[in-house]
Order: sequence, then structure tokens, then C-alpha cells
Amino acid sequence: DDHETDAPSGTEADLKERVLERPALVEPGLRPLATERDTPAGPVDVYAEAADGQPVVVELKRDRAGPDAVSQLARYVDALAADLH
Repeated sequence: DDHETDAPSGTEADLKERVLERPALVEPGLRPLATERDTPAGPVDVYAEAADGQPVVVELKRDRAGPDAVSQLARYVDALAADLH
């Protein structure tokens, strides 16, 4: 496997397509369940399940993620946790 082909590039839509095609790039055993899954905090790019059954939220950013992106992800996780329970 050519390591260079795993390097992120393109748009966020391109990154989402790559994750959906090869979810192990994020985590071995990851199983995508939905894209743009609605939560009270907004739509999650990829909603998935880890190999151990735990819910996983994947928020894709084309550029380096900063504090705002981390805060956004935290809101999604909190909203999804409340929605699932």
C-alpha cells in the first residue's frame, strides 16, 4: 500500500468519500452508519460504530483543525450522546 495515497487532499467531500471507502484509515474495524446525521448541534459528517460497538463521530476538515473545530466536535458528541440515551 503506497503510504502517499493515504495523505488527505481535495475537498471535505473527497475526504468523506475516502473515509467511507476505507474506514480503517480512521480506525481499524470502523463501520460507517450514516453521513450528515442530524443532531441538535448540527449534522455530523460521518456517524460510525467502532469495532467494540461504541458510537464514533467523524468531523472532517480540509485544513488544520483549530479550537473552533474541537468545540464543534464536542457539541456534536454531547448532542449525539443525549440523543442516543
